[in-house]
Amino acid sequence: MSTSTLKEPNVSQSKDVENGNDNSVKSCISKPVLNGNKCANKEQNVPSCCPGAVTNGNEAGNADVEYIDSENLVDLPDVDAALCTLVKRLDSKDWVMTCEALNNVRQLAMYHKERLQELL
Repeated sequence: MSTSTLKEPNVSQSKDVENGNDNSVKSCISKPVLNGNKCANKEQNVPSCCPGAVTNGNEAGNADVEYIDSENLVDLPDVDAALCTLVKRLDSKDWVMTCEALNNVRQLAMYHKERLQELL
């Protein structure tokens, strides 16, 4: 066998990588996007490349949290109720609840700055 024969697959493989055609590594993470009031994956109809992925023995769940741009934040309907439970929700082990509480902090900072400062 000649060395040029051995190098040919490597050359073609590197060209595939440069052209973005390399299928050897695919990400298991898809970015959630806002779809009306729902959070949907960009690759909704594409099967997961890691269908059997598990973390600490539990199946991975869907993201129920969406990032809201600051200019799209609206005032809280019940400021007192949000303030009563804010610290507990921020300290929660449930990351979805914690993220929602962080969005509430952002809303309070925009619309009720003085009330948030009282809490701090």
